[in-house]
Amino acid sequence: MRGVARQLDAIEAADPAHAGFAARMRLLARQFNYETMNDILNKALDEPRAA
Repeated sequence: MRGVARQLDAIEAADPAHAGFAARMRLLARQFNYETMNDILNKALDEPRAA
């Protein structure tokens, strides 16, 4: 959990626009809901990136 929290802190520090994403992922991590976290990340990776 600590490693996940550190990575989420880094994401949020790099771009505060991702604060909502980081907060949601922190909540899921505290609940040990890694399957949902994985689903969210996979969907995000499947979305086309803005140019």
